[in-house]
Amino acid sequence: MAKIIVIDDEKHIGESIERLLTEQGYDCEFFSEPKTALAYLVAGGDAALILLDVWMPEMDGYLVLRKLQENDIKIPVMVMSGHANISLSTQTFKRGAIDFLEKPFLPDVLLAKIKQILEQEGQRVNAKQEIHIPSACLEETTLPQRTIKKNIVLNGIGLHSGDQTGLILSSLPVGSGIIFEDIATAHTVPALAGYVGSTDYATMLECRTFKVNVIEHLMAAFHIYGIDNVRVKVSNEVPILDGSALPFCEALEAAGIEEQDAMKRVFRVKERYTWEEKASVEPKFIRLEPYDGFKIAYQLDLPKEYGNQYHEVEFDFEDRQVLFKREIAPCRTFGFLDETQHLQATGMALGANLGNALLLHDNRVVNSKLRFPNEFARHKIIDILGDFYLLGTGIYGKITARATGHRHNVSLIKKVISQVTVNSLSG
Repeated sequence: MAKIIVIDDEKHIGESIERLLTEQGYDCEFFSEPKTALAYLVAGGDAALILLDVWMPEMDGYLVLRKLQENDIKIPVMVMSGHANISLSTQTFKRGAIDFLEKPFLPDVLLAKIKQILEQEGQRVNAKQEIHIPSACLEETTLPQRTIKKNIVLNGIGLHSGDQTGLILSSLPVGSGIIFEDIATAHTVPALAGYVGSTDYATMLECRTFKVNVIEHLMAAFHIYGIDNVRVKVSNEVPILDGSALPFCEALEAAGIEEQDAMKRVFRVKERYTWEEKASVEPKFIRLEPYDGFKIAYQLDLPKEYGNQYHEVEFDFEDRQVLFKREIAPCRTFGFLDETQHLQATGMALGANLGNALLLHDNRVVNSKLRFPNEFARHKIIDILGDFYLLGTGIYGKITARATGHRHNVSLIKKVISQVTVNSLSG
């Protein structure tokens, strides 16, 4: 069984936990002095999990977390405290902890938490709905897989729920993928196209009772920054922040990106795939076709008083982060004022306000200056980037779209996966 280290200055608590875990078959070692535990770990001592008290007289849990980071010790840490509050749990997550347990706790609760963490750290999520490009159809690159160096905590309002929400990002091992986890129940859903539950005014993932909405801006940042393996703890909606992908770029850069000991595999497009909506007044289509690189072109058809917008961008693997952050990521979500008011009357877009969305009315944007003359078309490229990362891999190819949204993006993604899978089985 896995080895677990307990660090707690209260000897009777530490020994009780050690006895409980030993009885359950774990290899458990209790340290009443944090310095002794750190010395063991720095010297190369290993463990699958650390249970860490916060309030200790000589060296508190915050300092222990900092020392673990300074010494590049990447063992997952669950913090325990009898003084639990939102501020305390947030601070421990910011310092690298992956979970929090309030004292006093029942033995069954502790054992369930430990089992959950060890399963998440040591295994990929395995689910029946996983739909992705077959591995045999992916091309290995010389680029290493990536995760984040430090945990990320972001807070804000939900665009559709209107509730205060937040997320906690933490690293995952090679091959784990991007996993969204319900911060309350620990239920998970992989960021894969087979789990898309809705595309109404945003992209929502769903697995059993867990739903997480408005994932596209965060996923776009993951796509361009090459983040392959990360856990996203969230409630039911990713915060909209300023309506763009820029805050996510800044958070990833502040946390740092860590290259891992395995190479990326990408999907090189070898034939043309098209989804189109022929019944619409204006032709709507999105197409993925072979291209030696990664390029997106988007045509947005607005009412004639606003004019049409077009933008295309090519992302080189060398400098794509700089280009994205400068020219695409700052572009905000947008909508017509009367449509937004209608959505709010039906219980959607409750968090839309003058600070997180561009609102169009009377032939103009009523609440802000545009960051680019064609900001709306550029924002649509953010949505495409986020949705297409649900393929589970990066792309070598060109995406061309006109007047499309999340529903069309996901429809094409599923079509691509289906056709590639059939071809691989018949070939």
